[in-house]
Amino acid sequence: MLLQKHLEKSEKESEKESEKVNNQGPQYASGVILKITDSKPLPARKVIKDALSKVSPVAYIDTLDGDSEGHIRFHTPEGAKAVSDVRAELQTEHSWALETLSGDHEQRYWQKILVDRQVKLNRPREKKRGTEKLISKAEKIILARAKEATKHIRFQED
Repeated sequence: MLLQKHLEKSEKESEKESEKVNNQGPQYASGVILKITDSKPLPARKVIKDALSKVSPVAYIDTLDGDSEGHIRFHTPEGAKAVSDVRAELQTEHSWALETLSGDHEQRYWQKILVDRQVKLNRPREKKRGTEKLISKAEKIILARAKEATKHIRFQED
């Protein structure tokens, strides 16, 4: 009985430790990042992810709307290599140029990932609780209804 309780406790502790590992963010792995460039602005992240996920699962896409370049992180180096192997097909289909990051460029990008993550985690956020939260939700609903009520339907005469 005592042994069973000890085993359950150690299982819970190992689960907590694995959760802590997951909270550390992406772990450094060489060869999992591809740089994507295009002559025109890149499409939405979902379009890129859908196109590349046909070849290998994508972990994260780091692009800004309207940018002509970005970075794609895969789960494994093998996944990035598989996409890199079919880059000629992707270039003819979507006109994207794909390049595997290595060396100094890769190190700098991993630093950027860590810095961006720290900025996100340290950002102060306003946490509303209780009646304050309910009041703010009700105000949003009232504003949305008022905005909807002020719309006029206009019919065009031919």
